[in-house]
Parts: sequence; C-alpha cells; structure tokens
Amino acid sequence: MRKMLTVFSGAIFALALSFSAVASAVAEEQAQPVDYALSESSWTVKKGVAFGGENMYLTSPNSRAGSKKIGGNSSVNLTTVGNAQATWSYNWILFKCTDDAPNEWAGEHINGTGAGTGNWLALVYGKSTDSYIAECNDGVITKTKTNWSGNDTWYCCDSTTEITIATTDTEEGVTAQLSFKATGDSHNTGETLTYTYQSANKALWGDYSFTIGTNIGVGADTPITAERTLKYNVEVTDTASDKTAVKPVTLDYALDAEKWTNTDGVAFGAENMYATANAFNPATVPVGGNSSMQVVMDGNVMNGSWMWSKVMLKVNDPAAYGWNHTQTTSSGNWLAVVLRTDSGNLELYECTDGTVAMVASIGVSGFDNWHIHKQVNTIDISAKDTDNGVEVAVGFTASDCKQAGNTNTGNTYSITYSSTNKKLWGSGRVVVGRPNGDGTIDETQTIKCNVKITDKASDYSGDLYAARLADEAINALPAAVNAENYASAKTAYTEADNAYNELTEAQKALCAEGAAAKLAACAEKLAAYEASLGAATVESEIEALPAQITAENYAAAKTAIETAKANYDALTEEQKGQVSNKAKLDAAVEALNAFKQLKDAADAVSEAIAGLPEKVYRDTYADAKTAIEASKAAYDALSAEAKALVGNKAKLDSALAALKAYEDSLSEPVADEKNLAQKKEHWSRSGNAGASNVTFDLYGMKMGTAENTTAMLLDKNIVADSKVELVFDADAYRKQGDWGQIWVMFKNVSDELDAAAPLNATAHGGVAANPRGTWMAFMIGPSYGAKLMICEDGTLTEKNLADTVISGLDWGAALRAINTIGIKTEDLENGVKITLTYRASGFSEVTDTEVSYEWTVENAAFKGDYALSAGTYNGKVGTGVTLSSLKVTGPDGGSGLVDRIIDDGMFNHANSLDYWKAGYNVDCFDFSEKGAVLWDVEKGGLVLNRKIKDKQAFTFEFDNTLTGSGYGNLYIVFKHDRPATVYDGANFPKEEGNYIVLMIGADGFKMFECENGELNATLNTDGSVTGGVELKVPSPATNYDIWNWYKQYLKVTIYTEDVDDGVDVTVTITGGSSGVTFTATYLSENVALHGDSYVGLEYFLGASGSGNNGQIKLVAAKVADVAEGYVPDIDINALNKTLADAKKVAITAANLAEYQEIYDGAYAKYLAMNYTQSKAFAIADLEALKANLDGYAEDVKTAAALDETIAALPASVNKDNYAAAKSAIEGAKATYDGLGEGGKKLVTKKAQLDACLAALASFESDKDAAANVDALIAALPAEITAENYATARAAVEAAENAYAALTAEQKSLVSRYAELTAARTRLDAAAPIPDSGSESGKNSETEAGCGSNAAYAGFAAATVLLAAAVVLIKKKRA
Repeated sequence: MRKMLTVFSGAIFALALSFSAVASAVAEEQAQPVDYALSESSWTVKKGVAFGGENMYLTSPNSRAGSKKIGGNSSVNLTTVGNAQATWSYNWILFKCTDDAPNEWAGEHINGTGAGTGNWLALVYGKSTDSYIAECNDGVITKTKTNWSGNDTWYCCDSTTEITIATTDTEEGVTAQLSFKATGDSHNTGETLTYTYQSANKALWGDYSFTIGTNIGVGADTPITAERTLKYNVEVTDTASDKTAVKPVTLDYALDAEKWTNTDGVAFGAENMYATANAFNPATVPVGGNSSMQVVMDGNVMNGSWMWSKVMLKVNDPAAYGWNHTQTTSSGNWLAVVLRTDSGNLELYECTDGTVAMVASIGVSGFDNWHIHKQVNTIDISAKDTDNGVEVAVGFTASDCKQAGNTNTGNTYSITYSSTNKKLWGSGRVVVGRPNGDGTIDETQTIKCNVKITDKASDYSGDLYAARLADEAINALPAAVNAENYASAKTAYTEADNAYNELTEAQKALCAEGAAAKLAACAEKLAAYEASLGAATVESEIEALPAQITAENYAAAKTAIETAKANYDALTEEQKGQVSNKAKLDAAVEALNAFKQLKDAADAVSEAIAGLPEKVYRDTYADAKTAIEASKAAYDALSAEAKALVGNKAKLDSALAALKAYEDSLSEPVADEKNLAQKKEHWSRSGNAGASNVTFDLYGMKMGTAENTTAMLLDKNIVADSKVELVFDADAYRKQGDWGQIWVMFKNVSDELDAAAPLNATAHGGVAANPRGTWMAFMIGPSYGAKLMICEDGTLTEKNLADTVISGLDWGAALRAINTIGIKTEDLENGVKITLTYRASGFSEVTDTEVSYEWTVENAAFKGDYALSAGTYNGKVGTGVTLSSLKVTGPDGGSGLVDRIIDDGMFNHANSLDYWKAGYNVDCFDFSEKGAVLWDVEKGGLVLNRKIKDKQAFTFEFDNTLTGSGYGNLYIVFKHDRPATVYDGANFPKEEGNYIVLMIGADGFKMFECENGELNATLNTDGSVTGGVELKVPSPATNYDIWNWYKQYLKVTIYTEDVDDGVDVTVTITGGSSGVTFTATYLSENVALHGDSYVGLEYFLGASGSGNNGQIKLVAAKVADVAEGYVPDIDINALNKTLADAKKVAITAANLAEYQEIYDGAYAKYLAMNYTQSKAFAIADLEALKANLDGYAEDVKTAAALDETIAALPASVNKDNYAAAKSAIEGAKATYDGLGEGGKKLVTKKAQLDACLAALASFESDKDAAANVDALIAALPAEITAENYATARAAVEAAENAYAALTAEQKSLVSRYAELTAARTRLDAAAPIPDSGSESGKNSETEAGCGSNAAYAGFAAATVLLAAAVVLIKKKRA
C-alpha cells in the first residue's frame, strides 16, 4: 500500500510539474512585449502622428496617440528619438485611463492643478515645465514633482529618451514604477532616473488605455518634416489585473423629483426640471463629499435682459438656499459657483460659519456671459475632501446662444480652489438656483435644467472633523503638570474634557486611539500636583510675583499670578491660613485685572487696526474711511497707558496716510500742457468712431456714454522710438456693466487711418472680424482678455497676454480699474521692438502691480513715425471710460509729436473756390487751406469744375459741428448732364435734364433721380423729400450716422460704372456716431446718364453756420487719379472785348460763319469757367450776340417762306378775287416790312410783290370810282314830281354824266346802273308840257326858260365839280 501511495504521489507530483510548466509557458508567452509603434491598429486616437515600417513618428507640433485597452498590471516602455530642433516643448504620457476611450487631456494645466475629466495618471516632462506626476481623481487634477534633473527632461526633442512605466493594482490602490533615461544631448546626464508613485484611487483599477502627447515649439523656418521629427517605439507588456475599477453611478437628478427636498419655483418634465417662477432655489437630497456634477441650464428667457445664476454644494442648512452673491452673510458652511450677466467673471464663493466671500474668479468673454438667460450654460463641478480641507474644480462652457448677433466662443473657463475649511467635509445638498433676473418666466420662456450627479462618498465627515478637534485639544495637553504650567494645564484640560465629552459615541469612536486615556492621565496629573501643594510653596510663588505688570512681562506675569492664585485656591482652609503674603497675591490679581482691562481695550483697537487696508480704492473708500476713522477715534479714546499697549500704531498711521492720499487724489485736476487727453484740439476729426459722444475737460477725454464703440485718433503722429503713457479710468463701469474692451492702437502706418480698426479686426456684437491695414494694438478687458495685436496688411496675429503675463484679476476688472499703459517702440534694422507695460490700480480686486512684455516684429513697414488712437467698446448705456492722461516723450526728450502728412496722390478741391463753378449762395462759402465753410445761410450749393469720368470715384469729406441746427439734408448731385445745381434759389430741384441725387440727412438715406426732366420723388422747397429709393444702413452703423451728418465727421465716396442697362452706383460712408465704414448700392436704369458728367453738393439746413451754432465744413473734395486742381485757362478781358465788338455787327450771309464761330467759342469757355471767372464774364454781350445770330437765322427762314407766299399771289385783282387777293398781298407786304435790312435783301420775289401791290391799287381805284357813281345813283329820289322835278333832273343828269365819264372797267363795277336808267324813265315821264299860246304860258315858258337855264347852269357846275373830285381821288390812290 505504501508503495502504491508513493507511486501515486509521484504521479501527482509529475502531473503538477507538467501543469506548472504549461502555465509558465503560457504566462511567458503572454508576457512577451509588443511594439505598438509598428501597428496602427493598436491605437484608437491618432492625431499628428504617422506610422512607418520601423516606428511611429511625429507629423505635427501638436500630437496625441491614444492606445487600445491593456491589462491593469501592464508595463509600457517608450523610446523616443528626437531631432525636432525645437525651442521648447512639453510632453506627457497619460496612463491608467480606465474610461471607455483614451483621454485627450493635452497638458492644459501644465503649470498647476486644474479641472479634467475621469480618472488617470500622467507623467509630464519637457523644456516648458519641471517633470511631475499628474493624477486626475474624478476630474480633480493634482500634481507631484519627480525632482528629476532638467538636463535630462528638458531636451527630449533632440535626444534619445527611454521611459518605462509599470503599473500594479494593489489592495490600497495603484502603484506606478517609473524610470527615465536621456542620452544624445550635451546636457544629458545619462543616468537612469526612477520614481514610485502610489495612488489610493481604486477607480484606476483594471484595464486602461494610455496616451502619448507632445506639444513642441517650432518656427516657420524649422517645421516638422520627415527628418526633423520625433520617432517613437512603444513596447507594451500586456498583463491583466484581477481587479476592476470601482466607479460610482451618474444619475440625472432633474428627472426624479424624489431626489429633491425643496422644489419651490420648479416643476419636473420627462426630459428636465424647468423653472416656473422668476426666482427658484431647489435643493437635492444630500450627496457624498467627493461627488461630481454637471449642471446644464438651458435659458430661453428672451424677454429678459439680465440674470443671476448659481450652483451651491455641500449645503446642510436650509436657511442658506436663497443666498445670492450680493449677501456677505448666510448660514453654515458651503461653496457656490456664480454666473451673472452684470459680471465679466466666473465666480466661486465660500461661506465659513455664515460669513461669505468670493474666493476665486476668472474672466469670461462677454459673448459667453452677456446672455446666460438665453443660452445653454454647462457647469462641471467636482469636489474632493482631503486631509487639509476640500479641493474643488469648476468648468464653465456656454453654447447655443439664442440672442441674435451673439455667438458663443466655445471656450471652457476653469477655476480650481483649495479650501482649508474642514467643516465642509462630508455630504451635503446641491442647490441649483436663479436668485434673480428680469423677464417673465412662463411656459414658453423658461430655464430648463439637467443636473447629473456622480454620488461618491468621502472618507471625511463632519463627525470626523469634530473628533479631530477633540484630538487636537487632547494632544495639546502637557506631558507633566508643575508650578510653571499648572494654570494653563488646568485650562487646557477643561477645554479638552469639554470637547471630548460633547462628542457623540459615534464621534468618540473616530478619535485617535488612546484619546480618552490621555485625557484621564492629564486629570490624574492635575490631581497629583494639587495634592502636592503646601502653604510654603504658595508663599514662595506669591513672593516671586512681579512688582509691576508691563507689556513686556504680561504673559509671564499672568501665568505666575494665575498659577499662584490657582495654587492658593487649591489649598485647604488650614493651609490658606498659613500663607502670610495673601495680601500681595490679592494686590497682584487686582493689578493683573487692571492691566488686563487696559490690554483688552488696547487689543480691541489693535485688532481693528490689524484689519485696516494698506491702500484705499474707490470701491473700498466708504468702508475704508469708516473703519480707519473709527480706529483712529478708538485709539484717541484710550488712556495713555492703553495707547502704549497698541503695538500696531504704525499701521494706523499708514492707513490714515493712505486715506489722505486717496482723498487728495479726488481734488480738481489742473491743466497740463503735456496731457494730450485734456484738449479736443489734439485729436483728429476724421478716422474716429463715435466722436459725437466724446467730451473733453481737465479730467481728460470722456469716451462716450452710449452702448457702442468710441475710438479717437490723435491729430499728430508719434515720432519713432518715442515713449507713450496712457491712463484709462474705467471706474464708471463698477456699477453698471462689466463687459467691453479698452485698446491703444500704435505703429499705425495704414494708408487709411481707422481708430476702431482693432475692434473691427475682432468679432464683436454680431459683427464679423475684418482686419485691415498695418498697425499694432494692445487690447484689454473682460470681453477678450489681454492681447497684443499685430496687423500686417490685413493679416492679423495675436499674442495672448491673458493670465500668462497679465493676471485675470487685472484684465477681468479692466473696466472697473485705472489702467496705466506704457508703450515704447524701437525701430530696428528690419522691424520694430515693442516694450509694453501695464498696471491695473484703483480697484480693490486687482493686483496693483506693473508687468511688462517685450516682442519684436520683423517687418520694416512698421518703421518710422506712426499714428496712435485710443478706443473703448462700451458695455452699458450710461457708462463710459475716461482717458485721463496721454503723454508722449520723444527719443530726444521732446514732445514726440510731428504733423501728420497724408499724401494719397489726389488733389483736394476744397481748398479754393477756383476749382468750383456755378452754385447758389456761393459767396457764403469761405475757402481756405483747411476746407470750405458755409456761413450765415441755411442753403448753399457748389458744382465742381471738372467732369467725372465713368468708373472714376469721387470723395467728399466733412468735419461738421453745426450743433445749433435741429435738422439738415445733404444732397450730392452726380451723373449730371449740365454744370449746374439742381436748386436755383426758388425751385428744388429743377426738373430738367438727367442726374442722380444722394440724400443724407434728417429725411433719410435715399437715392432719387431725374430722367429727361421727370423726377421719381416729390421734393419740397424746404429741401425735404418724399419718395425716391430708401438705402439701407447696415449694423453696426446706425441711422444717427445719417441723421446727424451736419454735426459730425462724414466721409462719402461715390463710384459709378456705366452698364448696358443703366448705371451701377456704389456709395461708401465713414464717420458718424458709430464711426463704421459701410457701403450701399443703387442701380439706375437711365442710359442717358452714360458718359462723363458733372458733380456737385447742396445743403439744406435748419440753422446757419454762425456764432455758437457751429459750422458746415467741407475738408476734402477729391477725384480718383486726379493729382492737381483744374482752373480753366481763359482770358476774360479779351473774351469780353471780342463779344462787345461782335454784338454790334449786323449778321449777313457773308459774316454768319465768322460770328457763329465767335459765339461757339465764347460759349464753350463760359461752360468751362469757374465761379470767379463767370462772375467777371460779360454774359449780356454773349446773349446779345446770340440774339443777333438767332435773329439772322430767323430772317433767313422768314425770307424763304415769304418768297413762297409771293409766288402764290394772284397776278391780277378783280371783283371776284378781291378780298382774298387783298389779304394775301397786304400780308406779304407786312411780312416784308417786318424784316431787317439784311432780311429784306434775302427776299428774291420783291418785284412780283410790287406788281401785285400795283394791281391791287389799280383795282381799288376803279372800285372807288364805281362806288362814287353808285353813291350818286343811290341818292336819286325814288319819286319825281313837279315840285322836285328840276332837282331830280339835275341829279339824274349828274349821275348819268358821272357814269359816262367812267372807263368800261369801272362801269362794270357800278352795281346801281339799273336804278339810274329807271330814274331817267321816271324823269322823262314827269317832264312838264310847255303852253306856247298863252301869255301866261309865255311868261311861264320865259320864266321856265330862265329857270331852266339856271338849273342847267347849276347842273353843269356840279358835273364839273364831280369830275374834278374823281380825278383827285385817282391821283391820290396812284
């Protein structure tokens, strides 16, 4: 049996050996190192690296390579061969990252602790830092220096480094063994450096990834190349761990109302917790002391303008829930993160036993802070209780801003803080609040909250704190009790005993081992000492008491007296009776009490003095004054003995001096000729922004109270190599706004000077960045931090000075402080060296320390004299910044100023009236080298001499100060087909010809035009306009740039281009209230505007330029590519004489061409004349010559028409055509008579006209003769009787004789001949029959005969007279 057992045992042993061998072989196979640098698949993050056949190598100065997961007990052996030729670097190997993906932390906190994410370890080394181990514990990063030699760790970019990191998961946490060896660089020691790091963070247990990161400094001339790079080999020995990372669970408390103990002002939805009231302060159930959280507040309060928000942690007193940042007292102990729109900072507050103070802050860009109620605010907070207190890390990121024109930067702002307040240990509640804000919270406008908390307990607690306080008291107990320490030992024991016995049993269990025993031992020692006391001993103690108590011996005397008193009190009554010097003890106690009263009074004053400020600032003045004066009054109230006990009287004196110095600084400033900020005359009126908001007095240049940009350009240039010192006083922001910027632009050598260029080069207020020109600038403020800006022909480079050079306390409070800026430039052979100094003062929260920065720019374009400007970007209406001082010291100690000469190659026509032609109220324009000023009238206009070509821009630049006017319009007339204004003193505008008008002023920003005499607008005699085409004023320019043109700087450039369907117009405007340059376009469809044209400007104002009203001043009128002014070369006197002679000459066919040429030449010269020449020109003579020429031309036309008329006249005149012939002939005769002598000579048918006139006269003579006979016939009696027979007979015969005397032609014109023959018949019938046989008859016959003879005689006479009359009439007509 034994043999069988032996054989069986041997078999078992052999089998065990076999299994052991197999296991060893397997283990050996698993432990073989693998070079991850040869396998791209071993990496999940590959940024700035590439893989070759033998290694992984760098392709970018900034790289990160993150591995796949390896076992928790693995080792990594990294070999780096460097040839990057870098000037600096920092490198890191991040390992033990137990997150799902490699952590891409890029060494952001290379110079200190900070906030991160997750749990990991990292080795950091390089020329930019001392080597250290960083540990991230739930987002809180701490660092531990390795103390390795910099000669090995600094030069890794150009040496061969071998780094080994081996990790082991232990019961306590993780142990990391590190070694580092560098060779190949002359600085290297070649030694192998080692370090062992222990972590108690069990979240690091298990599989992990590692990340190799590099950030190196290389120049443009030494970029990363295939040869100039870093090459990596990464051998990994993958060994598993039997432990798994212990990680807490993260829950969104906003989805569970049961997680909250106070829900006033909020409600819970499916996706978040949301506000139902303007103010809300919900509090969670208690969470562990090492918890971390992410609070997301998605604001949509679009009707609001401001808000305060907070996240409080470690809160255990409900009375603290409603706290806001304005309160300096609260309840309990807690921490709070605060965001508010009226601050430019992310702020951290701490409450210690009810006293609240801000303990940390960091500046935040206004784009991330101005609209927290309208954006998504993500706040990450992690807390970790430590043996010294609490470590807190805070991160803030803004996103998804809903405010139009505001875009978040995407930056994350971080704060780390170490609190020594152990009362914060342990669990507490989280309060997410909106203590205050405007706007109305409702269903559509609310704040949605998500509160993700990773609840993690702490090893520290409030009970532990109480236990440790008791431990401290017990540990302070004396090892022995004797006469020297009895009194203090008794007191110490009483305090320790109270502290221990006030603990709960649970708290007592947390006390150090043996605490109760130590306390009991001290009690025994006190009892033993008291038992050993005797009367003789006490007498000796009393006898040794000092005779007098002074400040020097007070402590010793107090101990001796109190010990003697305590020992005396411990005696029995019998022993007390044996003490003979009890009176001395009583006197000593009384003296001690009296001295203590003096000392207590002195100490109270000393304590008050100790709290006095060393300096007095504007924001602390009221409190400081109260405290200093109260301390002074308390000190003065002390007795002389008590005053002697105040040991810090010197500090009181210093505080009084500081108070006096501050109050002295409040005195009225005095005039300083070297201070360029005190007078407006030192500043340019062009190239500025918001100049209308600027005022000057002895306090300096107050740069506006509007919510916009104010930038002012110095009138003269700064001499090269000068020193400039500026002081910006921004105290006005302390109460009304904490965002914006201040800047100084210097070395400005741009062709076009723009004082606001630095701000325009930076995106702001929804305006895209637009860098232009060549300049440098220093900009500081809470919106963009602190930076040096260098713009080289539109290419912007920025040197960030925030935090690295200038403290966040200073740049974050720049708009609350006094900013003293010094700029010294030094021209070098190929560029400029800049020395910048900065100091923030006048505000309690700044460092009040001057810092400096130097930089060299290799660009010769910056050399020489330069323009300088100062500007601000305001935060709130009603606030402003004052440039209280600007002083320049030249390289020779002189003023450092030189006149600015700007030569753009274009001639300025505004300097003389000689370059202008027609206008109205021209004599009211006062021309000088500084421009043209319109005086004493409300209207005026000018037209430029020269024509403007197609595609030739022209510019009008104004420096107007007509503040006495309430309105005004400026009209710029262009593309005009005639050299005239469109207002003639009565009509505005003249509706004739073709032109375009740009209107700028109270009636808007419009374009209207006249097309062949027809306007597309309604215009009034007062210059106002309705209709036309409204042009847009784009943001950030405002309508005030247009409306107030008559009292501010304005520059207008118009460019036209003739196109197939009309004219393209581009208008560029600079100046006004905003100082912004913007453009507007317009298309005219009038092709009649094509070609060269005239341009002019016209004013309609509400007040004239005179006295205190101010003035309208045209400082420049320029035409592109025109280098000299145009004055027509015309001899006015000679021209006037020529016209005076010419107007006297009658125009004939022979001299027509000669005098037409004289007129045409004179008229062409007239059109070309300027205003002065036209006033001396004899326009009346030109018009007279024109009248002569026009008259001759009219005669030619009339003569030709007259010839045609004469040709059509009748050759003869008869009774049938008489009326028409008479009218035509006489009309032709009148036309002929109306001609001048020259014109009459042009009539070729004058003879025919004369013949027609003779025929007419002949016919009218015959007609008159016939009319006379008709008249005789018409007068014949209708009835002939005996009574009228004789008369009738005479009349009939007279008519018959007259008829007989007519010619045949005349007879044909007698219309009453039939009446004559009828009268003859009646006469013959009525003739009497004579009676010859009677006497009576005879007598009668005789009588009759006699009578007959008489009648015949009368008839004959009448006939003769009638014939004579006819002859006379014919002669007269002939």
